[in-house]
Amino acid sequence: MEARERLAALPASSLYARLKAAGWGGAVVLSTCNRFELLLSDTQKPAEEMRRWLADFLAELTGAAVTPWLYTHEDGAAVEHLFRVASGLESLVIGEAEILGQVKAAYEAARTHGAADKTVNVLFQRAFNVGKSVRTTTLVSAGRTSVASVAVTLAERIFGELSQSAVLVLGAGKMAELSSRYLLGSKVSKLYIANRTAQKAVELAQRFQGEPVAWEKFPELLASVDIVIGSTGSERPVVTKAMVEAAMRQRRGRSLFFIDIAMPRDIEEGIHTLEHAYVYSLDDLRAIVEETLSRRRGEIDSAAALVRDKAKEFAAWLDAHREGRQVGLKHGTREESRIENRESRIGNRDEESSMKLRLATRGSLLAQTQSKWVAERLREALPGAEVELVTITTTGDTLPVEKWGTEGNKGLFAKEIEEALLAGQAEFAVHSCKDLPAVLPKGLIIGAFPKRQDPRDALISSGVKLASLPAHSKVGSASLRRQMQLVLLRPDLEYIAIRGNVDTRLRKLTEGECAALVLAAAGLNRLGRAEVVTEFLDPAKVVPSPGQGALAIEARADRADVLKALALLDDAPTRAAVECERLFMAAMGGGCRMPLGAHARLKDKKIEMDVFYSPGGADPGRHMSANRAAGEGAALAQELAMRMKKR
Repeated sequence: MEARERLAALPASSLYARLKAAGWGGAVVLSTCNRFELLLSDTQKPAEEMRRWLADFLAELTGAAVTPWLYTHEDGAAVEHLFRVASGLESLVIGEAEILGQVKAAYEAARTHGAADKTVNVLFQRAFNVGKSVRTTTLVSAGRTSVASVAVTLAERIFGELSQSAVLVLGAGKMAELSSRYLLGSKVSKLYIANRTAQKAVELAQRFQGEPVAWEKFPELLASVDIVIGSTGSERPVVTKAMVEAAMRQRRGRSLFFIDIAMPRDIEEGIHTLEHAYVYSLDDLRAIVEETLSRRRGEIDSAAALVRDKAKEFAAWLDAHREGRQVGLKHGTREESRIENRESRIGNRDEESSMKLRLATRGSLLAQTQSKWVAERLREALPGAEVELVTITTTGDTLPVEKWGTEGNKGLFAKEIEEALLAGQAEFAVHSCKDLPAVLPKGLIIGAFPKRQDPRDALISSGVKLASLPAHSKVGSASLRRQMQLVLLRPDLEYIAIRGNVDTRLRKLTEGECAALVLAAAGLNRLGRAEVVTEFLDPAKVVPSPGQGALAIEARADRADVLKALALLDDAPTRAAVECERLFMAAMGGGCRMPLGAHARLKDKKIEMDVFYSPGGADPGRHMSANRAAGEGAALAQELAMRMKKR
């Protein structure tokens, strides 16, 4: 990002002058919030020499080596890349419309500086045509697909409904305009707009029911607003650490969130170190973007196919042009009916009542029990539906139990099952939600969370509760999360790793390998073994794993018929709680080897969550709790993750 900032700050005139002096026949500089690219044409230099020159040129401009971030495309690959860029397929937010205007502006700048030769002229006209075709013949741009819209989505996740939130937008350009439009749609309580050119701020505020603010006065608003969106074209940060320090003294502990969608950045880097100040950059928006991709995966594939066809046509024209032959370019598309055909295939499937579904599952007793329970519930909801269990062996099933590891191996029992879903070998799968990584593979989503079982951990012993176990007693659990929280309660006990299925662990207890075991209560309940429980542990003191006690039913995102059927099993309170927990896990870097717990629940029109995290080493870990209004689970997860990371 630092390199992009330096390049974005360079004057276009000096760049074009240097490119001309280097002997390039045609050149276009494309600089956006997410990229800095040079499109160069007609030089006699060998390809390898060109790449070396480009690396040296950019390194000189940035003052640092850029090789780790440098990518090059040549001939047909370069053509396809430009078409993908113009179509929004290479954007931070796939399908966003602003990029086509930015490509046009870059081309016009090249013409102004006399850097557009014939190849550049024809290529960019073609790119505009392809970009427009992609947006009119596919649904790749459906929904919120701009950087500004994702920024507002992030604001909604932080605060839930924005009707009680005051927002300050810095800038009055295209991104500021889009942000204001989406904020108006979200019914923010107050919208302030500040810009160096006061008249532009006034005009934008009038259009979107906001209040214009004199540029020199905006620092005063930092003491009262909830969110600041930075979208100016400044070469330097416009919000400084000193400004925010002064504002935080007046805020009395109230959090202030910055969403920086400018390039170069508007928010000074050191601000994120201040207590109760939270900064989100363009790179932080990627997690939200990833969530939307699976829903539009089919449209993205259609758009990519159209781009490939058009790139091949242009590459043929370019070859002919270089050889002095005259070849025309077609302007039609071959993708007009792709969307209709896909929807027709979905619509012509059998009605849900006569569906034949394959359920992918592991072969363990618990997995089979859970899957059979889901299959039976689905048959009850869809009389006449056929559900067949397909047993799949996972990596976790083949590894010796001593190699299972701890929470770091989330996904150990899911990878092969997910591969089977993507390959079409099954329509859906049932998982213990706590075994799923925070981020699912592209193309898969969780179609349903049935009503949650008991999320607590359970202690099993000869009848002795945790508080009464003799000092130095051995307590068996393979989970670092459990061990580190139990140490806080009983540091005088010895905690050992005992792995295997439920029966194996219970046998080891009976054989005297330990004085007590700690297992998930839900698994014991589902296996009909609840009678062995001595004590259920307080989930505020021994916080469960994210998703513990819940089942997750996973399916392909493009199977609308399957998802419609699975929705019959979805329990809204369970989904709200589990998604909050999984968002916290993702924000903390879920999937890494970390002792982490999260337990959310809905109560009195609020969502509450207890969390635990230990970074390892000598740190014993820490507990935190918070609550927000129901529907603000994502904001709650983000708040707790940010607080936990700052501790």
